[in-house]
Amino acid sequence: MKTALHVLDVPNFSEEERELYEDHLKWLRIEANTIKKTADKALAEGISIGEADRRIAKNPRQYP
Repeated sequence: MKTALHVLDVPNFSEEERELYEDHLKWLRIEANTIKKTADKALAEGISIGEADRRIAKNPRQYP
């Protein structure tokens, strides 16, 4: 309900308020994208480490 009421207020913003609001939304999108990219990279690294560990566990004599 709060979100719906907030959306109704946006058209009533002054030009300065609207610009600040849009800048904040842009910042939130950038932050969300950065978090997603970081999480994807961490997952890929974790998978890679897990695969390496599995190879070592299967063939421990090959690794010092």
